Amino acid sequence: MQQKLEDTQRLEALLEKIQGDVEALKAGDQGAHKRLLEKSSQFQLAVESPADTTMRMRFSFLQQFAIRILIEDGVLKAICATGDSETTAAQLSNETGENQLLIARLMRLLCAVGVADEVAENTYRANGVTNFMNQPGMIGAEKHHFDLHTNVGAKLLEYMRSGAGVEQFNDEPGKQAPWEYTHDGKSFWKVLEEDPEYKRDFDLYMAARRQGGLVPEWFEIYPVAKELELSKSTLKTGKDDVLFVDVAGGRGHDVAKFRKTFPDLPGRCILQDLPETIAQVKKSPPEGVELMDYDFFTPQPIKGARFYFYRNIAHDWSDLRCSQIFQSTIAAMDPQYSRILFEDFVLPSTGATYRSTSMDVHMLFSLAGIERTEGHWRELLSGLGLAIERIWSDGVSEHECVIECRKL
Repeated sequence: MQQKLEDTQRLEALLEKIQGDVEALKAGDQGAHKRLLEKSSQFQLAVESPADTTMRMRFSFLQQFAIRILIEDGVLKAICATGDSETTAAQLSNETGENQLLIARLMRLLCAVGVADEVAENTYRANGVTNFMNQPGMIGAEKHHFDLHTNVGAKLLEYMRSGAGVEQFNDEPGKQAPWEYTHDGKSFWKVLEEDPEYKRDFDLYMAARRQGGLVPEWFEIYPVAKELELSKSTLKTGKDDVLFVDVAGGRGHDVAKFRKTFPDLPGRCILQDLPETIAQVKKSPPEGVELMDYDFFTPQPIKGARFYFYRNIAHDWSDLRCSQIFQSTIAAMDPQYSRILFEDFVLPSTGATYRSTSMDVHMLFSLAGIERTEGHWRELLSGLGLAIERIWSDGVSEHECVIECRKL
């Protein structure tokens, strides 16, 4: 295919910008990594013909098929176990019992997309991607997304042709979003509740995402001490006063890191979640954190805390359900003292990234949820009687922000 003159000029302009960001990255610019990812995607699209782009999109799902097979049969683990040494399809077959030809075929695909290094014919070496994927949390992530979501896609046309169209939310009785249709009317959370393996994979994934540096800590995005002037002179210091409530905080990674990072700030730190989750946390409770059974559809028992924190909760639910969830806490806020902090994606009105838009569609097909634009967030929260003080971003992560709100 012959490139048009204007296409080559665009490529040259993008290359110049990419080189500038490479120099910025070498100089320590933390935002350069994000810009390089964005410009690299733009460069690939500029190089590709429409046929190239279409073909790439059409076959991208096969990568997940290959990865899932190699996780299940132990091939991925076996490659990583060799360290920096090489291994062959024949050796992997002997070790795992998987068919040698199948290993060779799947590894050709995965090496082509960077999952491992192909050093000779049917010979491989683990690289950074291989080792990253082999971590327990990332294996949990692959299993979670593949095992629970590919069947939603498999039944999508049946669902649409049943006359339902595509229900985005579960607000109306009798109507089902794609997930519920696929899983016999059961919600995402019900499916996890009924299958310990699915639940374990999901928990490993969430823990790795929060602990493994995949996303910044919320207090790295939102400068706690500086912006809210959190000090002993401005905080309530009574024995019953509450500093931080992590609502539906799972196993408590966020509140535990907050308490550890700011050990001298006065006030109680509380983790709230459903009884079955809190029962698991009690086996190894985070230091300096109180545990409390709580369903966020019921009235908030902690009144007048400084912070009420919701991490990645809103994107699981429709606007209607979010209103029901957040009103419980808004009623408990002190308008002069309390703040609600939402850590979630805030999509731009145009030019959203591949990852953030993929997450939005993922929420549609898993939880009947949504990733919101800034305008959508403002409409939702203002309707609940909240004023957005500021939307905080570190300028590095992809649209993951902390939204600081006060009660009107």
